[in-house]
Amino acid sequence: LASMILDEEHSRSYRTRSRPYISYKTFIEFFAKASGKELIIGDTVLSIETLWKQSQGAFAELVPLKWRVTEAAEATIVDMKRLKDESGRFEIFSPELKALVATALKEEKQIFLFGARKGLSSTTVCGDCGDLLACKNCGAPLVLHKKSAEENIYICHACGAQRSPETRCDNCSSWKLVPLGIGIDRIADEARKLWPRAHIYIFDKDHVETARAARILAKQIADDRQVIVIGTELYPLYMESVPYAGIVSLDAFFAIPDFGVHERVFSLVSKIREMTEREMLIQTRNIGRDIITQAARGNILDFYKTEISDRQSFRYPPFSIFIKILSETREAELGKKAAALKALFEEWNPEFLKRRGSTAGMFVLSMIMRMPRVAWPEKELVRKLTLLTPDFLITVDPESIL
Repeated sequence: LASMILDEEHSRSYRTRSRPYISYKTFIEFFAKASGKELIIGDTVLSIETLWKQSQGAFAELVPLKWRVTEAAEATIVDMKRLKDESGRFEIFSPELKALVATALKEEKQIFLFGARKGLSSTTVCGDCGDLLACKNCGAPLVLHKKSAEENIYICHACGAQRSPETRCDNCSSWKLVPLGIGIDRIADEARKLWPRAHIYIFDKDHVETARAARILAKQIADDRQVIVIGTELYPLYMESVPYAGIVSLDAFFAIPDFGVHERVFSLVSKIREMTEREMLIQTRNIGRDIITQAARGNILDFYKTEISDRQSFRYPPFSIFIKILSETREAELGKKAAALKALFEEWNPEFLKRRGSTAGMFVLSMIMRMPRVAWPEKELVRKLTLLTPDFLITVDPESIL
C-alpha cells in the first residue's frame, strides 16, 4: 500500500458513536505520517480544520486548493420572510419553487427537495405561555410526526420517547400548542396537494432504515419519471446527480447551539449544488443569509476567512481542543460527581452543564475543558483522565460540546 485517499473528509461518519470515540480521520492522518505513505484528502468543500492545517504548512500540497465550487448548477436564493397564504400562514413553497417543480415534472426529470428535519414540524410551542414542548425523558424538543392518515404523534429524536397528540403544555396545561418549522412529512403533504400526479418519494432515516434499503430505493427513483424526492442529508449519499434541486428550509439548522453549524450548512448547500445538473433554488427567511449566499455562489474563500476569524476570537477548534466528559446519574448524585470532577480538573477551568438523561429519572452531567491545540496532549491531564471510572464517558475533540 503506497497511497491512501480520504474522500468525503468532511463527513461525520468517520467518528465512532460509542466507546472509545475514535476519529478514523485523525487515525489515518497519523498512520500515513508514521508509515511514510502518501495521503490524499478530498471533498467538495474541505473542513475548516483541514483548510487551517494546510495554511499552517501541515500538508504538502500536490494539487492547488480550489477556493470556489465552479462545476455546479446556478443557485437562486428566495426570501420567504413575508410570504404568506390567504389564511395568513407562512407558505412552504414559494412561487419560484413551484415553477421549478412544474418545469421538472413537465420535462419528466427528477427534482430533489431538501428538508432540514424529519416529521411534520421540528418544534412545538405553547401559544399561551410560549414554553417549548420538550421530552419528559431527556429534555429534547419533541417533533410532530404523522402516525396514520388521521392521527399524529410527538416523538423525541434524542431518546425515542413518544407522547400522545392530546398532550397539553407542561408549563401551563394549555391545549394551544403551535407547531413551528417545516418537517419532511409536511413538505410531502403539501407536494401531494400541489402535484397529485407526481411520484413522490421520502428519503430519510424514518423511511429508509438500512444502507441496502437506501440503495434499492435510490435505484427505483433513478428509473422513474415525474419524480419528486423529499429528503434529508441522507439522499446525496446515495444519488450522484439530479437535474433540479430545491432547499425548502435550512433555517432550523441555525437554531442548533453548535460551534460547527455554519460549516455544516455551507458544506450541505455546496454538496447539493454540486450534485444538481441544471438549476437549484434555496428558500430562506434570511437567517444565516451571508453563509447561504457564499455557498450558493461557491465562494469557499470568503466563508473560510469569516469562519476562521470567528473561531479564533471565541477560541473554538481548530485553535483549541475541547475535552468532554459525560456521566449519567440520578439527580441526588449530580452534586457529588460535579464536585469530584471539579477537584480533579480544577487547574483546567472546567465548565459544567446538566440535562435530562435518556432514562426516566436520570440526568446527564457534562463537563467541558478547553485547551490550546498546541498544548495537547498534556501528560498530567491524560493521566488524570485515565483515573476516571467507566461510568464517565470521555471524548477528545468532539464535534459538538452539547
